[in-house]
Amino acid sequence: MAALQLLAVQKNYAELERTLKQLDGSMDQMSTQHYSANLTVNVILQNAASRAADLGIDFHASAPLPETLKIDVSDLCSLLINMLDNALEAASAAEGAREIDISIKISQGFLAVKCENTYSGPLTADESGQLQSTKPDPEYHGIGIAQMQNVVKKYNGMLDISHTDERFTVAAALGI
Repeated sequence: MAALQLLAVQKNYAELERTLKQLDGSMDQMSTQHYSANLTVNVILQNAASRAADLGIDFHASAPLPETLKIDVSDLCSLLINMLDNALEAASAAEGAREIDISIKISQGFLAVKCENTYSGPLTADESGQLQSTKPDPEYHGIGIAQMQNVVKKYNGMLDISHTDERFTVAAALGI
């Protein structure tokens, strides 16, 4: 609900409609796996696991978190949903192994999130070294990363994006 409200507040109606359709189709198939005591994180990971299964992606998650976090639910949703949407899209197009590994934990006063996924194809960067989106619709290029950067900034954290030839990694730390 928080994610849907966030999309409505941002007037991102296309993404809101897509998310509602996606939720409607996946609620019955949602994983019963328990990933976290935090309800928001658990539901997001269950949804991602269900979507990954539908796409033939091996999904592994670890989120040993308490029931409550000192992070606004809409910010948590924005960070995790964007991160996992990107990972699902990239892993679904990967040649060979199709995997997503995500870990979310509290460490040294930070909520630490690390998401790794397989991918295929060339990555391109602009003059400043910023990776360019491979999405076919230019309207949505870079929006997810910008939203993740805004959340990280709000919590005096950091966002690190790196890759090898076969794996893409996004790591975030939010001060709590």
